[in-house]
Amino acid sequence: MNHHPVRCVLEGVPRVHFYAGGPRCPEDIPFPSVMRALMEYLGEEDFGCRSNCTLQPGCEITCSYSFFIGVSGVASFLSWKPGWEGDNLEIMYMSDDPGAPFDRAFRATGYEYQSMGIEENRENEALFGQRIVESIQEGRPVRAVDRLVGRLSE
Repeated sequence: MNHHPVRCVLEGVPRVHFYAGGPRCPEDIPFPSVMRALMEYLGEEDFGCRSNCTLQPGCEITCSYSFFIGVSGVASFLSWKPGWEGDNLEIMYMSDDPGAPFDRAFRATGYEYQSMGIEENRENEALFGQRIVESIQEGRPVRAVDRLVGRLSE
């Protein structure tokens, strides 16, 4: 029988947020910011931020956020609707393949990742929750779509 701690928090995961001033460049598109934070958390020396002085000697990518904007394809995406809509920057609407931007970004890092589709999660929320817990217990951050995480806390 597995005994899991009541609370498990990954310490030192860099903050992901909209621009609030300071030395870091504006990071107003969430997914590239998440990828930048993930590479920092994993200690990847090839990814850094010249504005925040986090570059390691020999760092190949000196602005990880900009790099992930480019390789994911979000640099050229904006879904226009009348007025401003919250999903104008939702990258899952970029193409017929909602996972394409994520695949490109992870492929560029050399990391593999596991994705559970929305329909799969609705059918098996327990498995979805189990995979999140396992990943965090193994020290690996999880990116989850807000509406699905909200369903887990109901």
